[in-house]
Amino acid sequence: MQKFLKSNLPIPETSATSLVNKSDLLFHDETFGTYDYNTLSALRDNDELDALIEQVKCVLKLAESTAYIPITRNAFPRIAGVGESLLKALEFHQWQSLTYINRTLHQTVLVFIRLANCLLADESFHPSSVLAGTEPLSAEILNLFLADLRAAVRTPQHRKALAKFERASVKNTRSAERYITRLFERYSRLLVVRVDLSYGEDAKRTITAQQACDDRERLFRNAKANRLFQYLVGYAWKLELGNEKRYHYHMFFFFDGALVRQDVTLAELIGEYWKHQITEGRGCYFNCNAHKERYTELGIGMVSWNDSRMQQGLLRGVRYLTKVDEWIRLALPENGRSFGKGELPPLADTPRGRPRQSVNSNLTF
Repeated sequence: MQKFLKSNLPIPETSATSLVNKSDLLFHDETFGTYDYNTLSALRDNDELDALIEQVKCVLKLAESTAYIPITRNAFPRIAGVGESLLKALEFHQWQSLTYINRTLHQTVLVFIRLANCLLADESFHPSSVLAGTEPLSAEILNLFLADLRAAVRTPQHRKALAKFERASVKNTRSAERYITRLFERYSRLLVVRVDLSYGEDAKRTITAQQACDDRERLFRNAKANRLFQYLVGYAWKLELGNEKRYHYHMFFFFDGALVRQDVTLAELIGEYWKHQITEGRGCYFNCNAHKERYTELGIGMVSWNDSRMQQGLLRGVRYLTKVDEWIRLALPENGRSFGKGELPPLADTPRGRPRQSVNSNLTF
């Protein structure tokens, strides 16, 4: 291992999904009823995800830091700081790498995984024993590991991989901006309704990413036949994962402002629809339109085609939806979507002005 760390040999490529047997993720106790099985599975999934998020935070901090483990003559020193963080990260990798399966991992974490595989290939090294004080601290080897990790994340190849990792966010931002511009080309006024949709205290710990996606799809599928959305002409959404709210959506709904008023009431009705019909009582919501005083740049409510100030506020809010969110990408399966919007067909050639169009024209859910 020392020879490898000191050398310039390329780090062996290892797929995160090849580290474990996927069948190990399943419960095999057939005594659980269906409800208990689903609930326990969801709780386990969420606990594992939380642990993985902490692992990612730790690895990123280690890669960005310049600190190293102090060299001491004492073979069993008190372990703290960067040494403790690195050993805990290696311990997680050794015993909890099941959580890497089917995750979209940050490029820096992939580098850590490859290096950790090489280090832990030496079966005489046990991070748990070092942390427990029953095995001596190999500070030199661990410092070489840190040096390799930090050197690897400074390479042009790694920066290129990071740019690719974040490319979807840039693409989504440009697409969202074009989408808003196109909506104002079609409608002289938009009634912009923003509602944050989430889950109640009793449900949020048992909701999985797949269930949250299913609820969103049901919301938009049912909207086609619901009079509440009769004058809806567009939408945009973002799925996030937070410590308190867990899975939750930020949603913008765009209604034809020539036909609809009362944005606060509309937001309330959408929230109630989410709470009672879509999630069958598991959901909750926050009516952003009822609290416009909280926004320094207001972009919700009635927004006219020639109100640049309100449009800038709206664009700022929509751009937020496209920001890179590392945690929700960990939760979603590969190629899972955390952002979405409506679609509009190309405009026909028309004279300049303020064109209007009938409601719900060609709106795609």
